[in-house]
Amino acid sequence: MAKKSLGLTSLDGFSWLFSSSIGKIVAKIGILAVLARLVTPAEFGLIGAATIVVTFAKMFTEIGMGPALVQRKELDNIHVYTAFSTSLVLAFICYLFLYLLAPVIASFFNMPPLIEILKILGIIFLIEGIAVVSQSQVQRNLYFKWMAITELITYIIGYGIVGTLMAYFGYGVWALVGALIVQSIVKMIFYLIKSPVNFKLKFDFIAFKELWYFGGGFTLSKIGNYLANVGDNIVIGRYLGEAALGFYSRAHSLMVAPTQPLGSALDKVIFPVMSSIQGDTKKMSKAYLHGVGIFSIISLPISVYFVLFANEIVLVLLGEDWVEVILPLQVMACGLIFRLGYKMSGSLTKALGVVYERAWRQGLYAILIFTLAWIGHFWGIEGAALGTVVAITANYFMMAQLSIKMLNIDWVLYFRRHLLGILMALICVFPAFYLNMYLDYLYIGNISKLLISSILFAFIYFFLIWICYFFKLNKDVDWFIKLAKQKMDIMRGERSIEG
Repeated sequence: MAKKSLGLTSLDGFSWLFSSSIGKIVAKIGILAVLARLVTPAEFGLIGAATIVVTFAKMFTEIGMGPALVQRKELDNIHVYTAFSTSLVLAFICYLFLYLLAPVIASFFNMPPLIEILKILGIIFLIEGIAVVSQSQVQRNLYFKWMAITELITYIIGYGIVGTLMAYFGYGVWALVGALIVQSIVKMIFYLIKSPVNFKLKFDFIAFKELWYFGGGFTLSKIGNYLANVGDNIVIGRYLGEAALGFYSRAHSLMVAPTQPLGSALDKVIFPVMSSIQGDTKKMSKAYLHGVGIFSIISLPISVYFVLFANEIVLVLLGEDWVEVILPLQVMACGLIFRLGYKMSGSLTKALGVVYERAWRQGLYAILIFTLAWIGHFWGIEGAALGTVVAITANYFMMAQLSIKMLNIDWVLYFRRHLLGILMALICVFPAFYLNMYLDYLYIGNISKLLISSILFAFIYFFLIWICYFFKLNKDVDWFIKLAKQKMDIMRGERSIEG
């Protein structure tokens, strides 16, 4: 069988992961709508604070060993054994630290129930410490189909079945705790099935140093990025309380629901694929610019959609008890292009191995998030959201500057890749806005109004995509659809051979 091109390899992985993401979006929105009626904002705030702490601590359990296995060109068994041993030992140490420090952390957030929640959630360290090598091997070997299936099924089992049932029977915040733990266990099982690990505790200092050079820089960068991603949540939880954090976290969940799986899918595809061609600057530049264009075409119209229909989205999905989510959701949506767009630059810089240049930018990004969210919190969660959007915008341009420098791309060429997304957003906004006003005048219910408006918005959006492809108006759309057609032809050929 002929070797696939870079584009087809990327699209093959993206198609599987994005298909899984679409399923996850539907599942997440449906499950969120159910849980919002069974779990209070304060309980969502508690699990939000606990997740901040646990996810931060998890970075130290692998110190970048997993991504280093993906990025490394030549990989020996001793690297795998060393990565596994290091991750498992650090997972146990981090669990002990979290257990002992739980009262201090709960005191910082002024949330006493957080103590027991953190002690239980720390089990996730050990679960993921076992799975980190298998997960990295699956990604390194480009088993995108398996990754896609795993992401979707584990979410449905964790939140859709366990979390929802526990919430229905009145377990409150513990329903969310149970969902997280079960999801981690099932995910570990899936990755171990696909890429079994030789559970050999063996450590080699030379192999560790080789992995640590990339892994250490990756971890520093990831810490900065993570603190930036949760800095606003820390500020709100610390100064405005768990109920405010519950409202804010639900606004964030709604805003990223359609785009976070997309960004995650692209990152899981782009990072290993670009790592495999890290010496070919021309190919990397072409792939990067296509990615920038596609991100813009997707994210800008979605931003407009959320700003226009935030009221209906919140009332339909969450209910009237969550109206305080509406304004911060609209503010967050204004920065969606910057939140999603910098992921493309992040994947590129990881593949190029410039993790230390990326790290100081992420550190500055974290400082901006904390500072501007703290200033904004004096005006409530809406002010914190605005401060966060300003910081995200600054990070977007910092990461774009690093990518452009590494690939020697012109800024004018970079900005041109955003023009179609801007134009599509402007074209979509006016008919959708006036239709929304007209439906308000007719006193149509929120569900009907959201459905009718969404159908019109989607029709205009995909009609514009069709025009761009049919008349060859945009190279990014043309590139992506051509690859999609090639992928479909290959799939039809494979099915005919099997038949």
